[in-house]
Amino acid sequence: MAKKDKEKNLARELFLYTNKTQKEIAEIVDVNTKTMSQWVSDGEWETIKKMQQQTPERIINDLYKELDEINSFIKNKEEGKRYADSKEADARNKIISSIKGMVREVALPQYVQVIVKLMDYLQRHDLATAKALNPHANDFLLAISADTNNQ
Repeated sequence: MAKKDKEKNLARELFLYTNKTQKEIAEIVDVNTKTMSQWVSDGEWETIKKMQQQTPERIINDLYKELDEINSFIKNKEEGKRYADSKEADARNKIISSIKGMVREVALPQYVQVIVKLMDYLQRHDLATAKALNPHANDFLLAISADTNNQ
């Protein structure tokens, strides 16, 4: 791999997985800021970073935070009025339904997709490991499926 490719790959990893600025990353990988900016633009790194932030796990986490906020609001009401009114109860029920739907309909297919890609990769690069991992991967997916069906 050429030196420039290594620099670009490192810059991409730093950009996507840290909160460093483009200028800081350019200094770390020893390229000028114009080159860094061009890599970000050409590779659509901003879009990729934003998409990574919208994973099902993060969406579910945000929904739990909303639910917690509603519950905290209710708990902070004056004594004798610490119950959800119809709007709060409706919002809470919608959030709970959204969480259940996300877990059931989004998380499981993503697990399957990752396992399939991993197994495809291993079959091409290390068939023995792929064969050894296959029963565990299947067991894992069955366990995840059982967990999501019980929620």
